Amino acid sequence: MTTKEQTTPKFLSILGILHLGFGAMIAGGATMEILNMLLPTLMPAIQNNRFMQLHHTEPVLGAWTVASNGVNLLIGLGFIAAGLGIFRRRSWVPRLSRVCAQALIGIALGGALVCAVYLYPPALESMRSLDPALRIQGLVFLVSMIAAAVCLPIYPAIVWWTFSRPRVHAMFRL
Repeated sequence: MTTKEQTTPKFLSILGILHLGFGAMIAGGATMEILNMLLPTLMPAIQNNRFMQLHHTEPVLGAWTVASNGVNLLIGLGFIAAGLGIFRRRSWVPRLSRVCAQALIGIALGGALVCAVYLYPPALESMRSLDPALRIQGLVFLVSMIAAAVCLPIYPAIVWWTFSRPRVHAMFRL
């Protein structure tokens, strides 16, 4: 007699691996951002950046960075747990995956709004500078913020959609 684990469709195995990798990336990045905000002396080389200084001088930006990355750490751990649960076809995987995906999309939307208010204006100002190094720094920062706002929600949107499908959800029923 075969068990659920032995008959797991390939796409679920791939999704499990993606959950583990994505969760590790989100949890690792969040941890580094929290450490940078709370203990800036651990990474002194990046503290001289104008945009990083804004994170430490603008109270709303600093609070958002710490709070959103605290939530991101939990989301990353949730994706890791769900990734492990996929391999065992645990009944809680679809719900946890959807909750993590929805939360991360919400964080991405909030982050885009915070960036629009606090970080896009200085980036655009840097791009108008006569100093070529400042122009490049502003361009790189602006492109990275836009790319994060556009790309970060892609995997969570796929997860949300996938685990909302009745057929996929049925694969996790005991």
